Amino acid sequence: NNIHKAPSLSILRLRIRELSNTGLGELANSIKGEDCNIARLEICGRFGDEGMLSIAEALTTNQLLRTIDVGMSERLTDIGGRALLQVVQGQDESWQSTTSSNHTLQSVYISDRAGSAMSKSLLTKLQTVTTVDPHRTLQNKAWNYIDNNIEDLSAIGLEVKLAPYFLSFVSTRGGVDSLFSFMHSRNNAPELFFSNPTPERARLTPQMEKAKQQNKILKVLLMSEREVSQSIRSENINLRDLEEDEHHQRSAMARCVLLPLFKAFEVCKFFMELLKE
Repeated sequence: NNIHKAPSLSILRLRIRELSNTGLGELANSIKGEDCNIARLEICGRFGDEGMLSIAEALTTNQLLRTIDVGMSERLTDIGGRALLQVVQGQDESWQSTTSSNHTLQSVYISDRAGSAMSKSLLTKLQTVTTVDPHRTLQNKAWNYIDNNIEDLSAIGLEVKLAPYFLSFVSTRGGVDSLFSFMHSRNNAPELFFSNPTPERARLTPQMEKAKQQNKILKVLLMSEREVSQSIRSENINLRDLEEDEHHQRSAMARCVLLPLFKAFEVCKFFMELLKE
């Protein structure tokens, strides 16, 4: 119960001869927690199928435990082994069970002594649950379900907006034949993917119409602003022309006033030079 106090603990070895089903049940409650970071669990003791059932239940929520090593136990049969295998394969063949199963556990090693009452085939399956990372494990499980139910995948509840990713996944895993089988079946409602408008487009149509009306209003306002700006620009040009005309008039008036004075000054200057002579 103190596992949460050691977040850096990744390997736990409990080789205790007196480890019973009750003790293994308490351990299972500890590894259910989100703060449990154990990736490898090694156990020995006097537990049996009941203890394995507790560990299997814990694996429905634990997403970090990769390996379980059972060195010694008592009365461990196929019941306990199947419980561990079922938690990674799913309770049944439904889509919900497939996606909610454990994708992290990779192997369960049970020694010959501990598994003497278990079938060899089950022991072999437990040793090689998966050899890839959890993400690829989930992908493999998903593809197995899709491949087995390609004619009717209505249980997936696929949303149209996710259709491109789904079709790409089917095409990559199963090729053109699987893609054709999926689209050919009426159970998969192919019209949802090719209807015009699509449900997603139909959902967005009111918003698009509202945006279009707002754009029209903005366009009218913009045109009005442009007309006002053009009017102001024209007034500025007229004012500038008036200022230039006024400047020219003042210059002309100044020339009219100064020219006679200048000529009179020139005449006086001429007579003064005559008198000097």
